[in-house]
Amino acid sequence: GMRDYVKRYNAPSNWPNYIIQTDYLCKQIREQGFTHCFTGDGCDAIFMGYPTTFTRTRLISRLPTLPQFVVQILLSLLGHPSWDRYLGHPYRVFLNVLRSAGRPMPTRVFATLRIMDDISLRALDNQPPSQTMETEEILGRLVKPHADLSPLRMGYAGKAMVSPNRTKIVGSEANNGLVLNSPYFDTALKLFALGLNDQQLRPDEERESKNQGDNIGKKLLLQMAEQYELLPTDIIYQPKVAAVIGPIDAWYRNELKETLSLLMGQLPFDANQGFVASLFRDRLAERLYREHLSPSGLVSDALSLLATYASFNRS
Repeated sequence: GMRDYVKRYNAPSNWPNYIIQTDYLCKQIREQGFTHCFTGDGCDAIFMGYPTTFTRTRLISRLPTLPQFVVQILLSLLGHPSWDRYLGHPYRVFLNVLRSAGRPMPTRVFATLRIMDDISLRALDNQPPSQTMETEEILGRLVKPHADLSPLRMGYAGKAMVSPNRTKIVGSEANNGLVLNSPYFDTALKLFALGLNDQQLRPDEERESKNQGDNIGKKLLLQMAEQYELLPTDIIYQPKVAAVIGPIDAWYRNELKETLSLLMGQLPFDANQGFVASLFRDRLAERLYREHLSPSGLVSDALSLLATYASFNRS
């Protein structure tokens, strides 16, 4: 899937494993003779699932607002490309939080995660490709149509904009001759969900009944399924887990290293090979972050994103 990424999918992604595993599953479905399939894509976005998005949006919305000059001073002191090379993903998360603290609402909650900071891009290339518009201006334009949403819904709107779901569905359909339909992409259902109160979908209380575990969102949807006995209770309230549970980071460093190195060699600029090599390294800071802080168990987002981005530059 990674080797032929550009032939099969229409956009880069920091979660290609999510896209590729769905494509593989659709291949099995098609081989069994099915031509149409329903999926649950879009459900978490409109009914406030995605526990990581919920937690990250709440935390960033509660950050104290720092004046821009303070952010710039801290970046000048702590923002050096060498830190990225030695600390990797945890350092990029720190830069993301720092920049978010300097943004006004609602921009700060709309973009709660950036895979590679400007400092990371300088580590990758001393002369990165020029932009016609500054990043903060881009964010301001993207957030404008959603400005009347609550902070929590703003976070979900931002998540939906960068979600790999569309790329996954388009690729899986085209590659396998399978029609995939999701009721959650329907405009009428989206508008219905938008008219619900945030508390109805994401109550503040952590536990509400013995059936429900930790707050997993989509409260009304889950209660409806329970009331009409559409599924067993233990299935309805099962904990939300990452789309793919697997040793992706380890695969990138070992079995898939040759494939990813080939892709990285196709970047449309002269990449710093020392920095590229550091992306494959098993760093202590990243191991600790993966074990204790990472919600997905992955720290290789930058490597995935760059490899899939580079694949579009292959001849």
